[in-house]
Amino acid sequence: MDTKAEVLHLFQGEAGALWAVGLTGRRMTVPGWTKSDAFLGRLGRRGKFIAEYSFPSRRFRLIESLALLDSGKLVVTGRDGQNWLAAISDQGQILWQQWLGVGKRSDVSASVKGVVMVTFDNTTKGSKQNYKEDVVVWSVDMNGHVLGRHLIRSSINTSSGADYGRLSLEKSRDALFVLSSWQDFINPKPLEITKLTLGGTVLWSKELSHSLSLRDKSKWTTCNQGQTILDNGDLLVVCAIENKIFASILDAKNGHAIVLSVPLPACHEGLPAVLFPMQRPNGTIWVFGSRPISNVAKSCTWLGELSLGSSKASIGSE
Repeated sequence: MDTKAEVLHLFQGEAGALWAVGLTGRRMTVPGWTKSDAFLGRLGRRGKFIAEYSFPSRRFRLIESLALLDSGKLVVTGRDGQNWLAAISDQGQILWQQWLGVGKRSDVSASVKGVVMVTFDNTTKGSKQNYKEDVVVWSVDMNGHVLGRHLIRSSINTSSGADYGRLSLEKSRDALFVLSSWQDFINPKPLEITKLTLGGTVLWSKELSHSLSLRDKSKWTTCNQGQTILDNGDLLVVCAIENKIFASILDAKNGHAIVLSVPLPACHEGLPAVLFPMQRPNGTIWVFGSRPISNVAKSCTWLGELSLGSSKASIGSE
């Protein structure tokens, strides 16, 4: 990409357009303190940027997630002290903005009345002894007014300086799924999936115990999951840990999970995997996998087709 920005994520827009988000203008102000501006770029069909926008801040500002509203407006979320939520026009102008949460991971999706945003948040400001962070979903209307704050998961973290949480939102035709976990060695928390209505009402929650291993806390204990909504509305979550890929199919109605497993390709050599599942138009499920770069191990990148039977799973890869 011909840009000076640091692109963190790509999002699919209308008519095949791609939106890139991240940060730009990273610079050091004083030793140990870095500033940046948030970045938003639009790519055309041939992969060239046709528009690039930056949003200055006095702090370290970046964009991590993007949602496209029916009105054509974009809503972005990221970090700027707290979690920064903003509506952006087609010309790159900020229409409204809000600061919510504690400024760690976040995600955003369109809802019935505007958008919903998931963040980590706390109600114990100024108290390190009793500090705790919860997973919270915010409902925000089309004009940027906060309509509600919904508690999703309590006390996922108890250290104000820790930043090991993972959050993501997946939207189906009539619901939202929040996925949350905490991935440090001292007090890790397993992956939990919560289903909400598009208005933010909690319907059910399900913890995936296999997403956490306590056999040896000095090693790989948590997983970086990948997820996708299946054609029937169920949620598929793939999670690699302890040399296995666990595939969990969660029933959209009640959260009942069918969990199957398949060995990781041997090239991972026991190291973590990043997984990206998708359902193809013919109904088959593909999983793209890779291992983080290592100076001591060979490359390991693969594409496989996942077969989900009633009692077992298998994967064929190249």
